[in-house]
Amino acid sequence: MSQGQSSINTSATPDSAGITSASLMLTELISSGRSFSGNERNCCFLNTGELRFADISAVSGLNFPDDARAVALTDWDHDGDLDVWLANRSAPRLRLMRNETTSGHHFLAVHLEGKTCNRDAIGARVELIMRDSEEPRINDSKQGSSIIKTLRAGEGFLSQSSKWLHFGIGKADEIERLVIRWPDGQEEEFPGLELDCRYEIVQGSRQATLVHPRSVTPSLTPAEVRIHPAGEQGGTFLSERVLLPRLFYRTFEQQTRPLVDQAGDMVLVNFWASWCRPCLEELALFSASSSALRDAGVDVLALSVDALDAQASSGLQDAQALLERLEFPFRVGAATADTLDALQMINDHLYYWHRPFPVPTSILIDEQGRLATIYRGPVEVDQLLADVAKLRRKSGVSATTGQWHRRPLLNLTSLIRRLVKQDLLADHGVRYANRLHPIVSQEPGFPPVLLRIGQQLLAEKRSKRATAQFRKLVKLDPDFVDGHFNLALALTAQNQWNQAAVCFGRALELTDRTEEPQRARIHGQLGKVFLHLGEIGNAALHFEEALTNDPEFVMAHVGLGDVAVIQRNWSEALAHYETARKRAPQRAEIHYRLGNCSRKVQGMEAEAQRSYERALECDPNHVLAHNNFAMLLANTENATSEDLDRATQLAEKAAGLSEYQQADILDTLATVHARAGRFAEAIRWQTEASRLAVEEQRDAYDARLELYRAGKFE
Repeated sequence: MSQGQSSINTSATPDSAGITSASLMLTELISSGRSFSGNERNCCFLNTGELRFADISAVSGLNFPDDARAVALTDWDHDGDLDVWLANRSAPRLRLMRNETTSGHHFLAVHLEGKTCNRDAIGARVELIMRDSEEPRINDSKQGSSIIKTLRAGEGFLSQSSKWLHFGIGKADEIERLVIRWPDGQEEEFPGLELDCRYEIVQGSRQATLVHPRSVTPSLTPAEVRIHPAGEQGGTFLSERVLLPRLFYRTFEQQTRPLVDQAGDMVLVNFWASWCRPCLEELALFSASSSALRDAGVDVLALSVDALDAQASSGLQDAQALLERLEFPFRVGAATADTLDALQMINDHLYYWHRPFPVPTSILIDEQGRLATIYRGPVEVDQLLADVAKLRRKSGVSATTGQWHRRPLLNLTSLIRRLVKQDLLADHGVRYANRLHPIVSQEPGFPPVLLRIGQQLLAEKRSKRATAQFRKLVKLDPDFVDGHFNLALALTAQNQWNQAAVCFGRALELTDRTEEPQRARIHGQLGKVFLHLGEIGNAALHFEEALTNDPEFVMAHVGLGDVAVIQRNWSEALAHYETARKRAPQRAEIHYRLGNCSRKVQGMEAEAQRSYERALECDPNHVLAHNNFAMLLANTENATSEDLDRATQLAEKAAGLSEYQQADILDTLATVHARAGRFAEAIRWQTEASRLAVEEQRDAYDARLELYRAGKFE
């Protein structure tokens, strides 16, 4: 909700790549309402035939200040001259400029059909040869008394003119012959063609068939196109209504409520502010017309935006007081930033011109929870009632009369993707996608959207809901590799290792053998799964296969190091971890594993300390690195007071990072205190560790607690 246009950075310059950056900049400018052409009028130039062009923009009648895009030429009314279709980015989207000149000149029109070349004869070169005339002509291309044209598939930017080749031949008296060089190299000649006629010619037929002008010419009445000036006020019917996500507002009592809380009524959601006079006048009209609105089945929800202004501390109180004075008879509350952001994004998805909502703004939601109309600025009650009646008569309403040739495509998949990407539907995105699933499931871009939603849920540690999304995804597209892969990841997050192995296996089956990095990633995950299942041999095989596919794959070296640790092969484990460290020196987890492995080898305590130090440099919040480093220092023979102080700091940090809720971390903290002779603290934390411990840990923890109570370390 804004009181003005957002600023656009026009000073940025394209990067070295150039095209991509410039395109993005141009898109930003256009979507902010700027003109593609800088509001320059259309230009029209006349070939004088003397290697020069004359500017006839004004006299031609084509010099509109439109944001024009494309031009197509055709003899629309079959009167022998070319008419012009103009397409624009902004209104009017289409203009037909009928050629009404009365020059008395002649023409010839030819339509070609290929048989041994392409059917449309694209690429054909057609030469019209005339008998000499004293009348000079202005032609596309001249060779003495001839005009040459080539049949093309496109005519300039975003346009295709008629495939009828139109020859303007001035005041020539007679056509000598027409020569066609077809795209496949064949050549045919057609003598004796008449002036001012239209012919169809089929390749190889050796004859030109006369085509008579249509018997009924459409009646085309010239009309002035009236362009409504751009402004902040006006209502817009959606050509295709959009099912809204579940959006919410807050009552003045700070309770969360949905915008639409009951089926059967249309809901007009009005966004207003206490400082906005037109808003207050509009609310008064709604209040005075409450009976008429209710009789028409319209519920009104007035949402104040005052609370969104950080500088207006008393905004909501002022809004509530104003509504009480009005005795406003409908639902009221405060708009939330998430709801407004979501509606703005939906608006920007529907309209290329991205304008912030002014105040007041109202949206009309139909009985099925679909956005039907957007009103910028105040809306008259009579107009609202008329619009409601019109919406109930038709499932889709356009600003003009007529019928649909094809329903407009809303690309709801793109809308869901944008909402999810901006985290505007963090709590309700899955539900919204599920509601739209029957509508958009066949859109090619929908599986990646489901993937994105599932990945977001997985990142938020909502693995069960992520699993449901991924299962829906692989059902929709059984051959989607990333669907099976991410489903397996979600299952591992729930310790469902056997099911995860099946899903990773399916992803591997679907992955082409040439996609070696992808296969390495899947083999690496399968190795981790088999480690958890205790199948050490299978784990090692998959880690080795991962390295076969990608010798630089760090995770596979780490996995083989883990296998060697389980087998108590410390030298092999150190070799794999060291290889991984060289390839990924910033990975704290690798330094941590090197520290753990070095602790197991006699005489490598110093190397273990250095590895833990590096782990904490890479990740200062690595809980286990703090914990194990503390244990190493506390258990060092002949530990100094400095060692014990450092161990205490590390153990305290680990306990704090784990919120004092992990038994093994508190056990380390108690051990460090006991090693330093601080038995009161040791007893305190060992007691808490015993309380949190699982059954198999408790006996050992209780035994240490008794030692500390006796004032002994070991």
